Amino acid sequence: MTKKEEQYEMRKWQILSIALNHFIQYGFHGTSTRKIAEEAGISSGLMFHYFSNKLALYEALVVIGCEKLTIELGEGESPLVFFERQVEWFLSVAAQNNF
Repeated sequence: MTKKEEQYEMRKWQILSIALNHFIQYGFHGTSTRKIAEEAGISSGLMFHYFSNKLALYEALVVIGCEKLTIELGEGESPLVFFERQVEWFLSVAAQNNF
């Protein structure tokens, strides 16, 4: 990966991280792409270079979230134990991020 590609990926993940915090705090309709761009230190136009619109940004976060939720049931594991593991995972992610 070239330096330019690395910088692109780093900026993309920065935008995703900021957007996640905004979507959690303000919901989809209360989140402003202008505010996300502002917090990332970039112009709104540059942010749309990474994500075509707010919905595309939201969908990228949903895809990432769904990929992280793929925990398989162990043999003989009850749904309750599975649910408890999901909650523990979610709480550990929440504790690691400043929402």
